Amino acid sequence: MATVAQRAPKRDLEPHWRDTLAASMRRFARRCVGAGLVGLSVALALALATHNSTDPSFTTAAGGPPVNWLGGFGAYASDLLLLLFGAASALFLPVTALAGIRMMRETHGGHFGRALLIASLGVILVGVALGLIRWSGVSGLPAAWGGALGLGGAHAVDTGLSLIGNPSIAGPLRLTLLALFAIGGLAVLWIACAVGEDERAWVSGFFRNAAPRPPRKSREPRAESSPVPPRSRPAVAVTATCRRCPPASRRFPGEA
Repeated sequence: MATVAQRAPKRDLEPHWRDTLAASMRRFARRCVGAGLVGLSVALALALATHNSTDPSFTTAAGGPPVNWLGGFGAYASDLLLLLFGAASALFLPVTALAGIRMMRETHGGHFGRALLIASLGVILVGVALGLIRWSGVSGLPAAWGGALGLGGAHAVDTGLSLIGNPSIAGPLRLTLLALFAIGGLAVLWIACAVGEDERAWVSGFFRNAAPRPPRKSREPRAESSPVPPRSRPAVAVTATCRRCPPASRRFPGEA
């Protein structure tokens, strides 16, 4: 009976123990995914920074070893991103890294898939703005600054402007549309990041602590004064010696 009574509380606590273990495993998996996203963003940043047009990739048939720091993976990944989105593909990196950091911190930052879809729209808008700046091919980039999607959007904008037929109107309107595409793309990317108040406070506090502080004024050492000799004590003149008075005899009442 005593054994059954001791096992009863364990059976009551068993479902809670399993739920706690399952929650711990979910948190661990979420943190691992977040660390993977942060590592992926860093890897893509290195791949884009060390992109070389002579590496074997989707747009280049070469037989030599890739120069990219990440090898074949970095060569193919950077070529695909630059081919589709151009130089604006670098804007995917902060969105991916921020999502990974939120997963590691176990803070709610929205769904990563939805944020990536919104960021894609912002990157395309910025690519269109870059395509309107320069149409000619750029050495080292497979599809100029705006990528294939950005160049397609820029070509559509120029086709619409050509219908005006007045260069004095089409020129300023083109610059206005360029600025609107760039500002709109950055605004959409800001919405995709969905930065909260605590994150803004953390970033502002980080830059506030990193700002150089004015140096403290050093106190000048005081000049050491010359040692002053000790003053002599004044002599006290004694006029007469103190005599000790004899103690008076005590008399009790009734004595002669």
